[in-house]
Amino acid sequence: MEEKCFERFVSLLEDEKVYLRKDVTFGEICRMAGADPAEMNMFLEQTLGVSGGDVVRLYREGKPICFL
Repeated sequence: MEEKCFERFVSLLEDEKVYLRKDVTFGEICRMAGADPAEMNMFLEQTLGVSGGDVVRLYREGKPICFL
């Protein structure tokens, strides 16, 4: 996983709040960040113990993940 893709993914969630658009999926957010959804999902599961879909769901529920 390229660091710049991960940073862009986080920025899309934290700064641009794309998760507020109910039609936007985890895969689409990954593509916006220039990342492969499968790679991003694996990276999130390995580093945070949560799937990409769950990250988006948690943000939508007002329970964002701490990426630091």
